[in-house]
Amino acid sequence: MGKKYNSFDEYYEFYLSKHKNPLNRFLHLLGNIATIAFVVSVFKFDLSLWWLLLTPFEVYPLAALGHFICEGNMPAFRDIYHHFSEHGVTVLFKKYFINWAKQELPDILKIKATKH
Repeated sequence: MGKKYNSFDEYYEFYLSKHKNPLNRFLHLLGNIATIAFVVSVFKFDLSLWWLLLTPFEVYPLAALGHFICEGNMPAFRDIYHHFSEHGVTVLFKKYFINWAKQELPDILKIKATKH
């Protein structure tokens, strides 16, 4: 990657270009959910904190699979803008969740309301 990014806003367009495939984005989401569940489990079941060293092995294999299989590109965790990449995941899924909530949630709530 030859371009230098000075801010997240500059980097985000590049980030989106590497995450066009819906299956790739789903694998990223699945990896992040698995990671959160893993970390919560370590604390809930009072496991040794050494288990937390395995955290990267929850998210990165799924993200890498999404990039290699779906996009045909390299995962962003290999570049110097890793901190922007991690923030990009958060922004991307926040936007998708908000769009889902605006489009689908009213219908879901309407169905539940009519069943009572």
